[in-house]
Amino acid sequence: MALHRGAPSAGFEAIAKSLNAVPASLSEPDAIPRIVQAAIDQRRRSSVLIIEDDPDAAETARRALDADYKVEIAVNGAEGLTAWKAKRHDLVLLDLMLPALPGEEVLKEILAVNPKQPVIIVTAHASQSRHSNLMLLGANEFVEKPFDINVLRALCRSLFQEMALARADREIDEMRAAARENAHRATAASISLRQGNASGAAMQLDAMLAGAPQDLTDDEWVEVLNDVERSETD
Repeated sequence: MALHRGAPSAGFEAIAKSLNAVPASLSEPDAIPRIVQAAIDQRRRSSVLIIEDDPDAAETARRALDADYKVEIAVNGAEGLTAWKAKRHDLVLLDLMLPALPGEEVLKEILAVNPKQPVIIVTAHASQSRHSNLMLLGANEFVEKPFDINVLRALCRSLFQEMALARADREIDEMRAAARENAHRATAASISLRQGNASGAAMQLDAMLAGAPQDLTDDEWVEVLNDVERSETD
C-alpha cells in the first residue's frame, strides 16, 4: 500500500503500480482496511516457479512463498522448462542438481527465450567460479541449501521490489517522453493556427489524442488541456 496526501501525482501512481502497491489517501482512513485487502490480493498475482527434485526442499520453498505468491512446483528440469514456457512465471527458483536436464541447461534455455527472466539459483555445493559463471549467464541471486524460510522469503521480496522499481523507472521515462512529444505537438498546432493552417493544427491534435489514454475522466482531460496551455506559454 502506498500512502499519499491530496491527489497523487502521475509519477507517484506509476511507482505504486510498478510496485504492485495500491494507492491510499490519508484523508480517507476508513477505506484503508479495504485497500489493504486489495493490496494482498494484488500481490498474490505474482507467480513463482520452483524447479526442485528434492521433495523436502520444494515443500520448504513452497511454505516460504505460498502466502505471498502463486507457487508452482516442477520436479525436474524438463518439466520445469515446459511449465515456464507455458506460463512465463514472474520468478524462477531453480535447483542446479536436477536429473536428466541439469539446472544450468534449464537456465540457458530460459534466458535464450527471455534474457530478462528473473532466476534465483538454489545450490548445495558450488564453487565461487561457478557462481560467477552463472551470474554472467544471467542468474539474479543464489540461495544455499538447506535454506532458511525467512531468508528465502526476504530474498524473493527484495528481488520483486528491484524489478518493480526498474519497471517504474521505465514507465516514468516513457511518460516524460510522451509529455515532451505532446508539448512539441501543441506548439506545432499553435503555430499552424497562427498561420491559418487549420488542417495542420488538427493533424497535430489528432496525433496527441491518438496517443492519449482513452479512459480519462473529464477532470483529467481538463488537467491535460491545462498542461498543453502551460507548455505553450513556457
